[in-house]
Amino acid sequence: MAQTSRQHGDMRYAPAERLFRLARALAATRTGLTLDEMATELEIGRRTAERLRDALVAMFPQMDCSDDDERVRRWRLPGSALIGVVEPRPEAVAAIETAARDCDVRGEADRARLLREVSTTLRAVMRPDALRRAEVDIAALMEAEGIAMRPGRSSLSLMPPLQPPFTRCTR
Repeated sequence: MAQTSRQHGDMRYAPAERLFRLARALAATRTGLTLDEMATELEIGRRTAERLRDALVAMFPQMDCSDDDERVRRWRLPGSALIGVVEPRPEAVAAIETAARDCDVRGEADRARLLREVSTTLRAVMRPDALRRAEVDIAALMEAEGIAMRPGRSSLSLMPPLQPPFTRCTR
């Protein structure tokens, strides 16, 4: 019995996860999304997109609906509606910081600076308690990727010093 609940554990949260993915997508657009765009974004049918949209309207009365120039209805959720509800995942912040370090290695300082700015912005919108928990996860993820190192002696400091022929080559 325990095996079954573990096996289907992720499926229980799929509808809620899909709802939050839609909320993020609606908050991340300036012009809003049509029902067809919502369905495409979530890889679901149009009717399911309608039901999810209706659920979000019930949860967030500040959701905006407007018709564009071609008289196509678009829905948008103000980003301020999600503050404290949806937060960046530590994996996402770690991926951005990893990309920034990769850019530094390739000599793309401007791109690395922009990525660090995004990482800082994401950290700034996180609640302090969530940020404390996430910072530990971010450090662990980056260390696992071999990017961050713990303070103290590393394996390199345990290596014997270079022998005389090698020291002559580096001068």
